[in-house]
Parts: sequence; structure tokens; C-alpha cells
Amino acid sequence: MEALNLPPTLTVFVYAMITALATGLGAIPFMIKKDLSRRVLGLAGGFAAGIMAAASFNLIYEGLEYSLWRTIAGILIGTVLIYITQTRLNHDETLHSRQELWKGPTPRRR
Repeated sequence: MEALNLPPTLTVFVYAMITALATGLGAIPFMIKKDLSRRVLGLAGGFAAGIMAAASFNLIYEGLEYSLWRTIAGILIGTVLIYITQTRLNHDETLHSRQELWKGPTPRRR
């Protein structure tokens, strides 16, 4: 992207859009074949986790070149946000499943 002489903000935007597109493309095999084995799902999950871990460590390493304390603060803030999001999603999922129980069985139409 440096050859195009884009401003840094636009460069980040372009890379973010490429990442979003790649994420969507990565879901296509799961849309095509619905009954994947647990082994394949485990391998795919492990592969994705490895990629994310490598990217995270790369970002931490790059952040340390700028500021140790800001990098630590960013890690802590990100961890707290992930915890809050996960807690909220689990709460909403539990609430939704309880609401389904309260509805009771659906009457059959004849």
C-alpha cells in the first residue's frame, strides 16, 4: 500500500476491509457443507485460534516499540471489553432460552 501513497488512516481502512472480506470468505465452506465432523470443526477452530494468537502477539510486539505502559493498558482494556461482551452475550442467551421456556408448547393447527 505504500506504493499508492495513501494516508495512514485510509491504509488502515483498506486493510480492515480486506480482513472483513476474508472473514466472510472463510465462512463459505461452512455454509456449503452443513454436517462437518467434530474433528474438522476442531481443526478449523484451532487454526483460527492460532492465527488470532499470532496476530495478537505481533500487535503486542509492535506496541512495545512505542510504549510499554500504553501497550499494557491496551491489553487490559481489551481483556475487560472481551469479558464484558462475553458476559453480556451469555446473559442474553440465557434470558432468551428462559423466555422460550415461558412460552410453552406451540399449539398445532389442523
